[in-house]
Amino acid sequence: MNITNLKIGTRLGGGFGAMLILLILMLVVGIVNMGNMNAGTEALVNQNWVKAKLSNLALDNARGSIARIFEAVASTDSQQTAEVLQRLQTNVSGFNEAMTKLEPLIRTPEGKANLAKQKESRDRYVAAFGKTLTLIQAGDHDGAAKQAYGDTYKEMHAFADDLRGQNDLST
Repeated sequence: MNITNLKIGTRLGGGFGAMLILLILMLVVGIVNMGNMNAGTEALVNQNWVKAKLSNLALDNARGSIARIFEAVASTDSQQTAEVLQRLQTNVSGFNEAMTKLEPLIRTPEGKANLAKQKESRDRYVAAFGKTLTLIQAGDHDGAAKQAYGDTYKEMHAFADDLRGQNDLST
């Protein structure tokens, strides 16, 4: 049977049916692709964005904490120093809390290794600014300034670099 032997109505019906089949096929492919795109967007919003936000929050608090340490070193008023130390504690709590919330979201071995590195550099930084605070409490402002602008600042940069590395992994 040849297509030229068919009546015009049969040919038009067959062409229309073929077009409907192609249209339905395109619709199914479009719906499947939109579902995949939605899943990708959901992963971006619910995982990657949250990780990047927490990494940036920890980084902001780390930067804020070094500013508080510098303020404490420069302060000569005990009441002002107490206020600065309270704000420092808020910064420390901020980066610790962000890192705690970030930990369960990290699933890759590279990310877990970076998180372990962050914890080590955080501990070194906290120990370094602890030495600075001890010197301030002892009344040795020159020694505290030397510690703050030396080792403490260097350790804060190492900690910040590790936090930035996590952010790079998250994006």
